Amino acid sequence: MFQDNLYTTFKTSTKEIEANFFAAELLIKTDTFLDLASKNFTYKQIACALEVSTELVLIKAQFLKKNGYKIKVPFVPEANFLGK
Repeated sequence: MFQDNLYTTFKTSTKEIEANFFAAELLIKTDTFLDLASKNFTYKQIACALEVSTELVLIKAQFLKKNGYKIKVPFVPEANFLGK
C-alpha cells in the first residue's frame, strides 16, 4: 500500500491535516515565502514577518518541498498545534 510520508507524519485526522494545508495556502503566498527564504530568513522570522505561527510556516514549507521546491524542513509540527 502506498503511504505518503507527508500525511503519515501527522498524528491526527485527515480533515485537520487538510485544514492546516488550506490555512497555510490561504495565509502564506508562495512568492512571499520564497522571497523571505531567499533572504535567509529563519522559519520563525518568516512567521513573524507574515504574522502567522511558525508551525503554519513549516507546513507551508513541507507543502512546497513535496511539490518540488528545494527546501529544508527541520521538523513537521503535529497537526493539532492550534489546539495547544
